[in-house]
Amino acid sequence: MKKTKLALLVILGLLLLLPGCNDKKASPSIAEVNSEIITQEQYDKACQNLKQAYEVQNPAQSGDKADSSGKIDSEMEKRLQDQAFDSLVMQALLRQDAEKRGIKIKEKEIDVAIDSFKANLAAEGKDAYQKFLQENNLNEKELREEARMQLLVNQLQKKINASITIEEEELQQYYQENIASFQEAAGMQISHILVATDKEARELLTQLQQGADFAQLAQEHSSCASKAQGGYLGVVNENSNYVPEFKNAALQLKAGEITQEPVKSDFGYHIIKAGQLQPTTTKSFDEVKNQIRMQLEKEKENTLFSQYMEDLRQQAQIKDHRKS
Repeated sequence: MKKTKLALLVILGLLLLLPGCNDKKASPSIAEVNSEIITQEQYDKACQNLKQAYEVQNPAQSGDKADSSGKIDSEMEKRLQDQAFDSLVMQALLRQDAEKRGIKIKEKEIDVAIDSFKANLAAEGKDAYQKFLQENNLNEKELREEARMQLLVNQLQKKINASITIEEEELQQYYQENIASFQEAAGMQISHILVATDKEARELLTQLQQGADFAQLAQEHSSCASKAQGGYLGVVNENSNYVPEFKNAALQLKAGEITQEPVKSDFGYHIIKAGQLQPTTTKSFDEVKNQIRMQLEKEKENTLFSQYMEDLRQQAQIKDHRKS
């Protein structure tokens, strides 16, 4: 469950921190954002949560940034504190702007988000949800506030990004300037049969030597998902991301050849067959047009929303009492 906090962030897209959940009268003020108070308690909890998330995501780095007692050093701790503070301020600004725009989140919408999170946790066991709350020092009210905040942000993003358009000329220009990324390097078309034991592999090799159909044997015996395509994996070349044992054996084959011995890897035993040598190919503009459009839209959305958040901050009255 140590990494479940990350699952929450992925599933709900949450901002990690918890403003507005605690009794502001019970804790001194750490900041004011357009007269909205951020309390010491909120800040402390935000720092704690951010530090925990950092340690889970960066175990090696957090170890490097630790002092002799195993704690994160003062420099990194200061950076995390500033990030926590900035996040709390930005959430306050976003919440205030959402209110000005009349954006409200219904309880049913929060129910759906929480139910989705619970469903994703269910694979870890029936008590996974309660364990998550306990291990992350959360209660259900706080979790619902996180969900509410993210749903508000989603609605703001839709409004801010509604004006984005992508012209045909932009798509063409991106395609021409990045055409290398739409090319597939030359290589050998490779199929394989993957089995658990050397004995199984040798029995299949014998059948192949006697004239059995490779694709049919792959469909019947291979444990790889490629069995549905008769064992076909695609084009393999020096840049392919396969384990060395497999890639080296595949690249030694000529068109039509099959490995004479089983090839052992961490996945099992492979029988590899080479198809035709495929030259470098380039996907057409029409093939990748929608892919480019989605990428450019995402880039524009990120830029526009970042500028929107910066504008909110520049126009706000923010008092940082940490410096007092």
